[in-house]
Amino acid sequence: MKDWLPALLDGLRRVGAPALTSGDLAMGFYGDLFRPQGQTLAVGDPVYGAADVEDGFEQDLLFAWWQAAAAVDDQVVAPDGNTLARTPR
Repeated sequence: MKDWLPALLDGLRRVGAPALTSGDLAMGFYGDLFRPQGQTLAVGDPVYGAADVEDGFEQDLLFAWWQAAAAVDDQVVAPDGNTLARTPR
């Protein structure tokens, strides 16, 4: 909490949110469900790519995240965005 709390409080202050203290916040942690205790992502851990995404739920979830990101961030091209461009050659 000592690592992320100051940054979170600063962000809230910058947007004019009411002041909070560390007692006002709680953080859920689920990392222990995916990795053995004491292990973190480290050099040599697999980096997943598009070929690792399975059809069905995984693909649908990533598509939904993409749509949501494009809806709130102008720098994210929407899934149905026109991305084809003419090149000089």
